[in-house]
Amino acid sequence: MVSDARQKAKRQDAYARGLDAEDQAAALLETLGLYEIDRRARMQGGEIDLVVEDTQSLVFVEVKARKSLDEGAGSISARQQARIRTAIRHWLSTHDPQGARLARQSVRCDVVLVAPGHEPVHIPNAFPAAEETF
Repeated sequence: MVSDARQKAKRQDAYARGLDAEDQAAALLETLGLYEIDRRARMQGGEIDLVVEDTQSLVFVEVKARKSLDEGAGSISARQQARIRTAIRHWLSTHDPQGARLARQSVRCDVVLVAPGHEPVHIPNAFPAAEETF
């Protein structure tokens, strides 16, 4: 039972760190003129941490909170990118079924890295959104 309690505490701690990282990322992106329209969007195939936009771009953001910025930068696998793209397609089918957003905004995938003792780092166009799949 002690092990179960420790596991639960670890999960709760990781969840809280994730929420804090997403808050930091959203605040940074807002200073850059991007405004949050969705957070922790659970879609078929995966989860999208943040969806933000400005007048020209619809941006799907993966937030990585790690012990170091380098560790966060290296943590987005090709498999995870594919899951994010699947989630994006489902998000668009739910939130933009007529394609109005896609008609006026480009789509991109950004990453925000968060690590203790560092300012969050925004990486625009961190990996291809593969628009042809939308």
